[in-house]
Amino acid sequence: MCFGKSKFCTELGTDPEKWSSKCPLPPPTYLEESLNYFTESYKLALRGQKDESIAALQKTRSDKLREWYVVHSSYSGHRNRVNGLGKPLPDKYIGKLDARERFSVAEEREINQRDNYICRYCEEKVIDKKVLEKMEKTIGSEHFKVSGNSNAIRHGLVFFIRATVDHVLPRSYGGLTDIDNGVTSCWSCNYGKRNALLYQMGIDDPRDRPVINKNLWDGLTSTL
Repeated sequence: MCFGKSKFCTELGTDPEKWSSKCPLPPPTYLEESLNYFTESYKLALRGQKDESIAALQKTRSDKLREWYVVHSSYSGHRNRVNGLGKPLPDKYIGKLDARERFSVAEEREINQRDNYICRYCEEKVIDKKVLEKMEKTIGSEHFKVSGNSNAIRHGLVFFIRATVDHVLPRSYGGLTDIDNGVTSCWSCNYGKRNALLYQMGIDDPRDRPVINKNLWDGLTSTL
């Protein structure tokens, strides 16, 4: 459902045969263009060309991307796909959970570098959080906001380009917080998937696919 407004997600569609087997929901077609505008804006900001940077940033369709995330992406896997496929529920995990809920900063960096800062689900480029924070500090949070207590105050592009690490096997089902169970994920795929199992969503294990090269994209970490 689209944020509770309809029975089915209009972007996912009603035919599971047409759903992607790679990610909860492929991102909007204009994401790559928006990422390119952000990259241009970021480099302008680093050169001190703030007005030009703001002008480029305004082309990234922040409001549309935020709406897409809130209405579609954030429900795509753990709700829409799971409900749509109606797979048998997994047995409740009764074993001991990994004591660590989150990957360390060093582990996240290692996983992101291993995956060339490419989301292992939707295969789109992502950007290191420290780069995004540097952009916010350089250009001002009134123009580019990374974190906050509400989706409404974050820049819409953050939901698609911020590099995160996903537990392929959710921790709630015994998944370990280690390098082998972690893959680079964009915010959208990570939160769309949440703690659903891959088979429930009809998604293949991303670790079975080779890492995407994309000219060895580094998440703009070379600028740090």
